[in-house]
Amino acid sequence: MHYLVVATISPGTYGSYAINLGRILRSLAGLGFIKTFDPPNEPGSERLASLSHEVDREIGAAVFGPAMRALVRFFQLQSGLGDAYGGVVEAKTADLLNGTLRQLNLPLSPESLPDLRLVEHFAVLFHGPSKVFRIRYRLAGETEVLHLSVSPTVLSALLGARNSASYFAYDVNAKTFVATDVLLP
Repeated sequence: MHYLVVATISPGTYGSYAINLGRILRSLAGLGFIKTFDPPNEPGSERLASLSHEVDREIGAAVFGPAMRALVRFFQLQSGLGDAYGGVVEAKTADLLNGTLRQLNLPLSPESLPDLRLVEHFAVLFHGPSKVFRIRYRLAGETEVLHLSVSPTVLSALLGARNSASYFAYDVNAKTFVATDVLLP
């Protein structure tokens, strides 16, 4: 299942936007929509296969990395956008990707894509005798460390089966934590 692409997605983006973009690019490459060319033109079939393999790794890491950027750039060039956007998914590229998904009748979720970011740092701090708990966390790709006050009930539910930042993602819009194993269906 794919979600509609939301602009802007830049290299280095972590989370659900990167995973969704990677899945879409992998589908487009697999269906031959991103065309291959004979050398010296790019991408050749071996290069496209290599990039597709690297995109699988980037999906696993939930990051918009160099392979995704290269495939987006090839998509932009082959769709007539030229090289001005350099592999960044801005509004025109997002519209073209979404139009292509519809044109190819690829399965699209009727729901909006949640903005889920990976949690890179996670710590529980105890604040005073009132038993107020603070969660200190940093989202992957972000420099700011955020603090969130939670009740003991929420804290115990949050930590019930999880004990490491690598198990969590943060839904930016809903302002809640989710398990990384449910980043995208």
